[in-house]
Formats: sequence, C-alpha cells, structure tokens
Amino acid sequence: MDGLNEIHKKIAADTDNPVFFIPGEAITTANILDVVQNYEKNIPSRMKPKVRFLFMNESDAEDYRIAYEDTYGQSQFQTDATRTRLGKRTIIGIPNLTKGTIVSTIDKNLLKLIDEVDNPATISDVQVHDRILRVYGEFSLGYDYAYNQVVFMHTADGSKRRGLNNEEQNKLFYPQERF
Repeated sequence: MDGLNEIHKKIAADTDNPVFFIPGEAITTANILDVVQNYEKNIPSRMKPKVRFLFMNESDAEDYRIAYEDTYGQSQFQTDATRTRLGKRTIIGIPNLTKGTIVSTIDKNLLKLIDEVDNPATISDVQVHDRILRVYGEFSLGYDYAYNQVVFMHTADGSKRRGLNNEEQNKLFYPQERF
C-alpha cells in the first residue's frame, strides 16, 4: 500500500490527471505564515468554501502555530492558532509527511479503496472450525484521490505555474480563473 508521500509524488508527476499547483516559496520557520496565507489566497475562488482542511507535516504545523501566536497573540476574533487566518481552515499535521508539503482537497475526495485481486468471484480458501464456515478472498487496500484536479498542492518548484499546468484542463475545470 502506498503512503501519502508516494501518492503525492505520483499525482504531482501525472500529466493526464494533474493536480492544481499553487507555487510559493520553500517553507521555513521564518516565512510559514506568509506561505500558508499565499497558499490560501491562491485556492480557486469557487473551491475555497469546499476546502476545510490544510494538511502539512507535523513539525510545519507546529511551526505555524508558534509563528501565529508570536505574531498575532490571542484575540477575541481568532482563539485557535491551528486555524488559518483567512478561511478559518483547520491545519492538520500529519506525522512523516514530507516536510514543506501543503495539500488540501474538497471533502470526500480522499478515498479508501479495496481492490479485489484478479477475479472478484475467486475464493482463495475455505476453512471449517468448530462448525463455523470461514470463506476467504484476496484483496488489497489503498488510498487515493478520486479527482486529482481538485487536489491543491503547494510547490516551491519555479517551473510550475498556478493551476493544472494544462490549458485544456484549466478551461474545463476552472473556467472562471485567470492563469
């Protein structure tokens, strides 16, 4: 089963079903507030209400929280430093996610997939134990995104432009955006 880091590498390299890249600076402890704010501003306007979470490395999420509290302190308007300033999106730190990663998507786009091996009707083993019949089949478990085009990914790669980096798909998925 591929982990999130491997899934993100594969979909970032996919040109047939590309992700929506949001270019920015490489994340450091000094600029994390600016990078997250820039990322949030560059989510396509019609998708902003549908994106509720930003996923990043656990230590990056901690750095964001520290930088937010140091910069803005506590206020009556924002009492939770794990929420973004603009869209009040929740920042979720994922252990072992590649450092410098910011990824978000719309709700219910990350799927748990069960792939039955070869023939779904094939039974690999039948066991009888204390008058209990156990029937076994083969499958593999995995996670993937249903639509890569609504996965928003921060990139520090200077060769990537904002959007899907495919004119045809940009017009199809985001006709209201200017690229």
